[in-house]
Amino acid sequence: MSSELDYQKADPFFKRGVLKEFVKEDLKPTERSAYIFLGIFLICLLSGLFSFQTSNIFSGNLRGVIIKAGYPLSFFKFDLAAPSQQVFNLPYLFVDLIVYLLLSYLIDILITAVDKWYKSYFNVLSKDKRIHFFREDSGAEVVEVK
Repeated sequence: MSSELDYQKADPFFKRGVLKEFVKEDLKPTERSAYIFLGIFLICLLSGLFSFQTSNIFSGNLRGVIIKAGYPLSFFKFDLAAPSQQVFNLPYLFVDLIVYLLLSYLIDILITAVDKWYKSYFNVLSKDKRIHFFREDSGAEVVEVK
């Protein structure tokens, strides 16, 4: 008796082995994407919270001072003149989180691709221990072995 369940009527496309053929190893997100997502979220949140006009607050004029956070949509909006209004806008928060998630996934794939290219490029260079260069005066090839 096998440990995996065998579904008789299941489409063979959705079985475990077939999906692995279509998704390359380079396109799978790593744990690095979670850290990138957190970094993007904190940068957008903190940059929005600290980008309000402090001169109005120090002068005592609270009218028109609105603290906004979030990019591309402001999901956090706090009006100092009317603090009883709703602070969070949940649909904008979900849109921003989806944008941050896609951006972190793309950055993670890019870092993985650059890292893979970098390792393969320098692995090729390290396998070939000889350095080929030509002398300009005679045109002969000189090979140095390290």
